[in-house]
Amino acid sequence: MKAHTQHILLHEGSTIILNALKYQLEDANISCIIKNNTESGRLAGFVAGQDSNALYVFEEDLNTAENILRKFLSKKD
Repeated sequence: MKAHTQHILLHEGSTIILNALKYQLEDANISCIIKNNTESGRLAGFVAGQDSNALYVFEEDLNTAENILRKFLSKKD
């Protein structure tokens, strides 16, 4: 099993966009996690901004993930 370094923020946005990006990353065998601040805030009884969610990747996957992110965002426009 390979040892991973720390998680690095790749992108912030809505849950819908981050989930779509997550599928693209997983297709490239890049592990990622989504920190859903909106849902966490709702559960705690306050409202976080709608786009206050974040997607993180491992540091060693960052360059490849950034390339995927650029392609993903260019398709969105």
